Amino acid sequence: MNTDFGLRMLEAAQTAGAESVEVFLRNSTNLSIEAKHQAIETLETSATQGFCVRVIRDGRLGFSFATDPGAWESVVARAIESSRHTEPDEYNVLPSVSGFSNVEVYDDAIATIPETEAIRTALSVEQAALDTDKRITKVRKASTSFTTSETRIINSF
Repeated sequence: MNTDFGLRMLEAAQTAGAESVEVFLRNSTNLSIEAKHQAIETLETSATQGFCVRVIRDGRLGFSFATDPGAWESVVARAIESSRHTEPDEYNVLPSVSGFSNVEVYDDAIATIPETEAIRTALSVEQAALDTDKRITKVRKASTSFTTSETRIINSF
């Protein structure tokens, strides 16, 4: 799901009669590892994606969402349809245009870390705890998690 995907939904909602449209896209990947006694106890990977459309039509709010990009047309149609069943409200408006901040919390290394390196990291976390102080004789569980996510918000302003 990219900007073109979002723009396609935005244009379809406008064509269907929405005066204001907002599209929210989200993709996320995660690799989580738990180590115990210098062995991998748990290794989980996941990838999720989802999107939603919010429309305002005649002061009425409509909303729909899905996780399957192939369902985008029905998501737009359901958002338009749901707006027919809400009361008009003069405060149903999208946020006005404002600047955005460049938030730099992204590390390319996380997105491309090989699974073997992630495993070594989990094992080294456990070992570092044991090496810190001789009184530490056992670590219940050492865990690491490597997550990337991307959120795009596209609106009709």
